Amino acid sequence: MAERKWEKVDITLTDEERKSFRNALIIFAVIEALVLIPAVLYRIFR
Repeated sequence: MAERKWEKVDITLTDEERKSFRNALIIFAVIEALVLIPAVLYRIFR
């Protein structure tokens, strides 16, 4: 069995990565809202 050894895991994000990560979160939240809000409204006004 091959063992994978992580000598040093660097989890520091550069500004570019942080920005793209935030954009991805915002896009995900918008998509969630677009999917969830009509579903909730449909449930309420059915």
